[in-house]
Amino acid sequence: MNKRTYSLKILLVVFLITISNLNLLAQETKPTELSEFLVSVETTDHKEIKLKCTEGCAWKTLTFNLSDMNSIQAIDEFGMTNKNDENKKDENLSDFLITMQRTDNGLIFKGLNGTAWTDLRFSLKPNSPQLIDEMGMTD
Repeated sequence: MNKRTYSLKILLVVFLITISNLNLLAQETKPTELSEFLVSVETTDHKEIKLKCTEGCAWKTLTFNLSDMNSIQAIDEFGMTNKNDENKKDENLSDFLITMQRTDNGLIFKGLNGTAWTDLRFSLKPNSPQLIDEMGMTD
């Protein structure tokens, strides 16, 4: 067997191993179960962040003053929470967990459970609400 044939066989084996590993990794990922919710996010002139839930929550309005840029607040269908807490289940409510953080450039939301999105970043003018749901930013 010459060097060229040997090199091609080695390359083919490496290629096949790589392809089979990619297929295994793709099979390991499982889709997240989505939870229907609708939340309006709004900032005020006083640096407050207001959330209003109109679908899928036990709460109606949450107001935050996240003055510390490193402060992260977890929110679920029951309101403010800790992202490590066990979620209570209520079949009449959605089952979601998101976090919110204020930055110099706006807001960062992370979808930890019940969302199709993992990261939303946007800025808002005061008193100009933005709707978010399980699929992301919406109208």
